Amino acid sequence: MERITKELPNGTWEIDGMDWRAVPGNIYGALCKLRDYENTGLNPAEVNILKEKSNKLTLLNTGTLPKIKNDFAYCPNCNKLLGMAKHIKSNFFCEDCGQRITYDSKEENEDADKSE
Repeated sequence: MERITKELPNGTWEIDGMDWRAVPGNIYGALCKLRDYENTGLNPAEVNILKEKSNKLTLLNTGTLPKIKNDFAYCPNCNKLLGMAKHIKSNFFCEDCGQRITYDSKEENEDADKSE
């Protein structure tokens, strides 16, 4: 799809043949949205594909500890490998299923020390 908006070398933008002084504010806002859309580099079909994918992913907001096996962490919902347990950050979401992961390796280590 050919762009309608055009980025200028000085960092501003324009639409060929349009005098900005004559554009009503609500039309200017719509043109700003068009510029932002064009800056994504996606065509309408690609946007629809991404929309369908994002509609299928529901973030599960209840924080859950990852499953730990042989020093590796796995998502407790879909079992996706998250990485080495010692490198897992707290409070993030699984890329595959949207499960919120809450994890603090220090707390995990302290709990393990108490049980021994």
